[in-house]
Amino acid sequence: MLTGTMGYMVIDGYPFLDAWYMTIISVATVGFGEVHPLSSGGRIFTVFLIMGGFAVFTYSVGVFVEVVARRDLFGLMRIQRMENRIKGLVDHYIIVGYTSIAQELALVFRRRGIPFVVVESEGRGLAEVRQDRVEYFIEASYYDNEAYLRAGVKSARGIITTFKNDADNITVVVTGRLFEEQFGRDLFIVSTCSDAQYKARLEKVGADYVISPDSLIGHRISALAVRPPTDSHVSILEQVAFGEYTEMDIREVHVTADHSIAGQRINETDLRQKTGAYIVALKHGHKGVKINPGPEERIRAGDSMMVIGTRQQLARMEVYLVDNSIGNGGASSRKAAEVAATTAGAGKGES
Repeated sequence: MLTGTMGYMVIDGYPFLDAWYMTIISVATVGFGEVHPLSSGGRIFTVFLIMGGFAVFTYSVGVFVEVVARRDLFGLMRIQRMENRIKGLVDHYIIVGYTSIAQELALVFRRRGIPFVVVESEGRGLAEVRQDRVEYFIEASYYDNEAYLRAGVKSARGIITTFKNDADNITVVVTGRLFEEQFGRDLFIVSTCSDAQYKARLEKVGADYVISPDSLIGHRISALAVRPPTDSHVSILEQVAFGEYTEMDIREVHVTADHSIAGQRINETDLRQKTGAYIVALKHGHKGVKINPGPEERIRAGDSMMVIGTRQQLARMEVYLVDNSIGNGGASSRKAAEVAATTAGAGKGES
């Protein structure tokens, strides 16, 4: 349309409205007469305009029919709407590859309200993604950087990869670290490893945490062998940590020199009275873990506390630690509220 309008204006000096009208009737091949007499150059231009317009129209119809007949037009529209919603996600996780482990992870994330996006390209994996009604997913290869951008890596909290092939896990970890450098945003990257020799490699290329499913299963089975489950076959630990009692959560807290509780005994911190959360274990550097520490146990900077409580109690604990940080000057109410909101909103109590 633009080419035709400009052509008539340049070749035969048509006014804009006449040139535009002439282009319309030429491309539409309605058979109307010329608005103004055309020169030989104008008629030749009209011939090519009609041929070109007809070719574009025919191609457009073919593309439309192909989309409707083969690609499911409404399906494409649903995918586009989904990807638009993904752009609004913040602090979500990107699960790369919908493996059996990823399926269980997605189930737990949905139960806890933690937002996530699945990146999958395999036919079987995509079928399971749709069967499980995963809300957000990207159909693309994990080798394609564009897939991570479409999954919202700019605003993501972390990336999780659970491939059986450790080389694929390494690829995902390295890709995540490159995006981290590109956008200046810290990503928490978790990977599984099927072969113990790959654990060090995954950590070296940038994985924050590497889990061996075989090792975890072995430890769990040995625990069951030593202490067989009850008739219900469900232990209290599983119910609290992974099962129906999702209001309870366990969180590891690293104590820094800025925290006012550093150097205090447990009974001096008033942590339980102020927040309701319990300290169930305390790790002093490399000296091992002390389970159920007594009230006289001293907390030092560099220690790690394992705290258990409800989502609300753990949120209050984070606020308490921020409010009682050295150098905070008592002016942290707004910051504390932000921490509480973030803790409550980013996954409703993930650990």
